[in-house]
Amino acid sequence: MASAPDKVITLYKNKITIDYWDARHLYIVRETGKVPLSVTGATGIIDKPALKIWAVNLTRDFLLDLVRRKKPITEQAIIDASKLHQQRTKAAATLGSLVHDWVEAHIKGQNPIMPADPRVLNGVMAFLKWVEEHQVKFISSEQVVYSLKHDYVGTMDCKFTMGIESHKIVHAGDFKTGKAIYPEYRYQVAGYQEADTEESGQKYGSKWLMRFDKETADFEALEYHEHKEDLKAFLGCLDVKRRQKLLSGNRYK
Repeated sequence: MASAPDKVITLYKNKITIDYWDARHLYIVRETGKVPLSVTGATGIIDKPALKIWAVNLTRDFLLDLVRRKKPITEQAIIDASKLHQQRTKAAATLGSLVHDWVEAHIKGQNPIMPADPRVLNGVMAFLKWVEEHQVKFISSEQVVYSLKHDYVGTMDCKFTMGIESHKIVHAGDFKTGKAIYPEYRYQVAGYQEADTEESGQKYGSKWLMRFDKETADFEALEYHEHKEDLKAFLGCLDVKRRQKLLSGNRYK
């Protein structure tokens, strides 16, 4: 690797060193020189048919509109139609991502200025209201975790306690910017939580998923308790993904 890593993380009482490059979202275990599977890479094995249907429908509607307006369906029109889902995804992700970025800066104590866009501001205020109502105290942000037992890596968005529980229970949290909470998100948090418990001995209560809608910036926070079941599903994704990579001859990417 030509450039120096953006982060160097030591775990397991300095027995494991993780080098991380942010631009490529790349983790390397220094002791082995290998790239372990990531939490999101493992759950990426789960098919998302709704996204495919959405992309096909965008293309269909674009071309049908040309037909209705008696416009020629040229080669360029077909190319434009095929890229429409990418353009819409980037545009829609902006609002939710802006709230996500503000929240991360807030947790890190960087005192970000309040957003000017009223939609983003509404998302931020909804998040702050949830924090106030539950008396949330954040312990960490963007914590890199690694499972030595299962050889996977990832970044957990946050750990926190709540005043309504006298700050006696630690919870794992993850931020999302999609249109809904999907089952694989639960599996991801279970993976992060399990890796941290393995390395540090940290015991957890429930896990939380906090979603900033990518189109409206609306905020919702949902709590989940079934860690064993979600972890089993995550490890199943990990096994399938690893097997596919091995069969394709590209084991670690």
